[in-house]
Amino acid sequence: LNRRKREIRLVELVQNPEDEMITLKFHRKTDQDEIKYTALSYTWGDATRTRQVILEGKIFEIRQNLWQFLYQARKHSWYKLLWIDAICIDQDDAEERKHQVALMGSIYSEAEQVAIWLGPAAWNSDVAVHYLSGSEKTYAKSVSTRSMGTKEGIVNAILDICERPYWRRLWIVQEVI
Repeated sequence: LNRRKREIRLVELVQNPEDEMITLKFHRKTDQDEIKYTALSYTWGDATRTRQVILEGKIFEIRQNLWQFLYQARKHSWYKLLWIDAICIDQDDAEERKHQVALMGSIYSEAEQVAIWLGPAAWNSDVAVHYLSGSEKTYAKSVSTRSMGTKEGIVNAILDICERPYWRRLWIVQEVI
């Protein structure tokens, strides 16, 4: 990567059937490029739980939590250019890691959007998300299908979201705010 041009890697989720391995390819962006991308804010998760993807034609190991995000993105046809630290920074190159970590504030602030991955949905996640988004129509549908209409049920669903490991990370201040 060209450090003078503040070059970063972006990754593209390649469209392929759900029964095939998740496939990714790199793109490069310098500070002069007007390329729109989404930065992902997430927790890395357990280092012992990994899955394989194909990156630039080669098998690449990623942690389970990131794989679950990519699986859901593909399932919902969410094909955007992404900046994902675990993939876009060469984790085996200490100099690159140091340089890219120094750029992370601008990487997140210059992103078209920041996507937050809290992890896979729990049984009551949709109720909490719909309620918090103020989407009354979808909230009402969730409540009727999940029998979560009580205030206690709604509060518990929101608390479950708030107790996820994502919120314990200090990095979220830089990534989201």
